[in-house]
Amino acid sequence: MISVRQYLFSVGNSRGLTRTLGRIDVCRDADGRMCYRAGNSAVVFKIRRGGACYALRCYTRKTRNLEAVYGPKLLRGELFVYRDDRQGEWTDVVVDRWVEGQTLHERIAAADRAEFARLAEAFDRLAAAMTADDCAHGDLKPENIVVRPDGTLRLIDFDASFLPAFAGTESPELGTAAFQHPARTTADFDARLDDFPAALISTALHALACDPTLRERYDTQDTLLIDPHRLPADEALREILALFERQGMALSYRIARLLLSPGYRLPGLPELFARAVRTGAAYGTAHAAAARPQNRSQKAPCTAHGERNSRSGGDGAVGVGEVLNTSDIPFRTETDEDTLCAAHGKRNSRSGGDGAVGVGGAPDALCDTEAPSERSTAPLVPPDTAGTEGFRCAPSETAPPAEAPELFVEHGLWGYRDLRTGEATIPPLYDCGFDFTEGLAAVRLGRTWHFIDTDGHTVIRCPGCEAVKPFRDGKARILRGGRISEIDRDGHETPPADSVAEDIC
Repeated sequence: MISVRQYLFSVGNSRGLTRTLGRIDVCRDADGRMCYRAGNSAVVFKIRRGGACYALRCYTRKTRNLEAVYGPKLLRGELFVYRDDRQGEWTDVVVDRWVEGQTLHERIAAADRAEFARLAEAFDRLAAAMTADDCAHGDLKPENIVVRPDGTLRLIDFDASFLPAFAGTESPELGTAAFQHPARTTADFDARLDDFPAALISTALHALACDPTLRERYDTQDTLLIDPHRLPADEALREILALFERQGMALSYRIARLLLSPGYRLPGLPELFARAVRTGAAYGTAHAAAARPQNRSQKAPCTAHGERNSRSGGDGAVGVGEVLNTSDIPFRTETDEDTLCAAHGKRNSRSGGDGAVGVGGAPDALCDTEAPSERSTAPLVPPDTAGTEGFRCAPSETAPPAEAPELFVEHGLWGYRDLRTGEATIPPLYDCGFDFTEGLAAVRLGRTWHFIDTDGHTVIRCPGCEAVKPFRDGKARILRGGRISEIDRDGHETPPADSVAEDIC
């Protein structure tokens, strides 16, 4: 085992002590200190060679699978390292090009609301590629993700990676505890290793884009808002789920709910990230709109959805951490795909069928707020409302327009599909739903009602409403605090006409 101090001395005086690299110079900061980053098993130096900058990765302990992971980037017996007795040994190193940028951890520390929104969107693109692949990083965390000056994200530190060739073996390490599922063991070593940390990081970034003050209440040096070892009682996750529910952010809500799964494999996560990438802000309120003050009466329970925030971004400052051009790492030399890393080669297609259950018309009476687990995946049968309290789902009085998406239920959640093709246009994300009327549909996320358009965007949020009805003649009836009122398409609330009140009562 070689210490960081021994590497510092040897790399700082490496002239004539490399087999093939020739002369290398360690880059230094403005104060003359060497630029390096030390981790659990390696120390990485920023070096200059032949007018270009590279990352020199030196190991402080033996690590398995390096040759399969890094290929020709791994140089056997390349660097001579002095020991304390002035004797030494030739040791293996990994060399790759250095790309300027900051780690995601560094960017989060200085981000504002708009920056969090950009980072969340960029991370979801990365996570969609990772969770759809047959490889895994194995130690996914903000310190191992680099934000390049153009805003794209790159992974670094692949020592714990899973490749298909490793199937049936144990993981060389467990990753960083603050981002791993508590139930993960060394026997858990497959392509789904990144599910839990990807869901956690995405959840935290989207939450911070909505409410940056969460960082003041929950962020610590070791965690990113959520502490996996406190689940399911983690207060940060509870607040985040309530936030996503209020804002109608259905995709983020479902991804966050998966953090409560008993194992490290999160069912349906690849499909959720794929949807997030394809639809952008669909199935949820844009982050900027969620924070924008509403020009509404304080009494109005429903708020209209604003426009999307501008996504202009500045470049990241130069950092001294390890920043690798991961497209050059020869995990799979047969492909040059640059989305994740060459290790994640040609991605597997994991898009599953919608498996939609045939459902009749959407309910057209005020709906109750029964728990999702109480709903069946079988075709809808109107419940018997005799002797029950409140309003229950009932069949539609009229059929939906031919061009409107059709309501369907799958695994107890509600979505919408094209009537002609049967393809899901809005995935099953909601706990209850109505047919589309006048271009809008009422849906319930958790215990909060919203209205969405046919693209799945949340256009009116109705926190505090116990029940709602679909739009008719530009108005929708809502029940809030035991009182019935009406809202228009902008979310303005008005008292109902006497005839309406009598009819609903």
